[in-house]
Amino acid sequence: MSSTKALLRFAKLTENAFPPMKGSDYAAGYDLRSAYDYVIPARGRLIAQTDIQIAVPENCYGRVAPR
Repeated sequence: MSSTKALLRFAKLTENAFPPMKGSDYAAGYDLRSAYDYVIPARGRLIAQTDIQIAVPENCYGRVAPR
């Protein structure tokens, strides 16, 4: 079985954006970071702006999941 790494292409849309990062060498996905500071109350929800755009590699899928 061959092992190939898919290249994740992304663009920072503002200077506030952070690049996607792998938490470890064995991580299945990338960690995203908000471009801004927010205060979210207990049991609250928020759509956080990342200020990046991502091109999902062929034969892969994109999913944003909370921790």
